[in-house]
Amino acid sequence: REGKKRFLTNCNRDDVGGITSLLTYGKELIITKGYKDYRVLKNNGKNVVWFQNEGMMPNNLILNQLIKNFVNVIVWFDNDQPGIVASEKVKNHINTLIPGKAKNLWLPERGLAVGIKDPSDCIAIDKQYFHQFLKDFTQ
Repeated sequence: REGKKRFLTNCNRDDVGGITSLLTYGKELIITKGYKDYRVLKNNGKNVVWFQNEGMMPNNLILNQLIKNFVNVIVWFDNDQPGIVASEKVKNHINTLIPGKAKNLWLPERGLAVGIKDPSDCIAIDKQYFHQFLKDFTQ
């Protein structure tokens, strides 16, 4: 680590995590922002992929190939301000490619007070609430 660098990787924006185990079509695809959240959602039966971080999005060719065979796409990033802003940006971009395809989702912001900002935090702190939230807001 040098300075403020948090992670070292040789991945770029076009490296979409989980893509090789993704179903080729379905009702719903969830896009999240990291492996930990991907794993939680995948373990709970969801079609999910992850981007390298909330600020990266693959090029339009890859993104279109990823989303075109799903009825709905949910962009689920953190429930803090950067996560909400980034999810809105990705959702809007997807909807320029295929109008009405995407919506965004995040856990309630009040969860930040108890350390919940993403699916992996939520399931660790309140598994029952997480499962109910998943049931209520995804298919």
